[in-house]
Formats: sequence, structure tokens, C-alpha cells
Amino acid sequence: MKEVETDKLLVRLREDGIMHVHIKARVTVDIELQEEMLRIYDSMINGLHPFIFSAGEFLAITREAQKNAKKIEDQSPVGASALIVKGVAQKLIADFYYKIDPPKRPLKVFREIDKGVEWLKTLDCYKNLQ
Repeated sequence: MKEVETDKLLVRLREDGIMHVHIKARVTVDIELQEEMLRIYDSMINGLHPFIFSAGEFLAITREAQKNAKKIEDQSPVGASALIVKGVAQKLIADFYYKIDPPKRPLKVFREIDKGVEWLKTLDCYKNLQ
């Protein structure tokens, strides 16, 4: 298992090949952090992988980072995303945002990591790891 930790992130390549990115509490995702995330991913894996994204409390994303996420999507090794949210309000916000501006690759919001992993394992980006 590979793992990289910074003051803002914990990125772990699980034994099943799924990447788990945990953004720590009180972090603001900006373009600089997105670039750091891509560098970390590139140092850990090659090709498309399924990803789990989770976060601590009070996560914020700048408007510039939201726009940039679409621009860097093709450079990213994220083959599919399971977003793990803590409450109903977070789930509603995430569902709303991704319905308005859907990513090119599969994305689904979950309240439990196990459910997200189960879904990721049904997708081609997971099956192609085998």
C-alpha cells in the first residue's frame, strides 16, 4: 500500500487498486492544491483508477478550482469517483452541483465508503486493473 500525506491531504493507494483521497478538515481546495494532487497521483499510479474522495469538516472549493476541475479532467488519472459525504445537506449540495455540471467520467455520491467501493468495483476502470 502506497501513501502520501501532506498538511492538507492523505492519499492512499488501497490494496484493491482504488485510490482514497481524504482532504483534511478546514482545507480550501484551490488551483494550487489541485496541481499538487495531480503530482501526487502521478507519483503513485499510472493510467485510470477508481477514486474515493472524502473530506473533513468545513471543506471549501474556490470558484476558480471548480472551473479548473473541468480543464484538468483529461490530465487526471481519475477513472471514476465515489464522493463520500457526511450528511443529507452535503449529499444534496454534491448531487445538485454534479447534475448541473457533470464530469466526463462516472461520479456518484455516497454516505458510506463501503457502498462507494461496491459501486466502483462494478466499473471498467476497476475491472481493467485486474
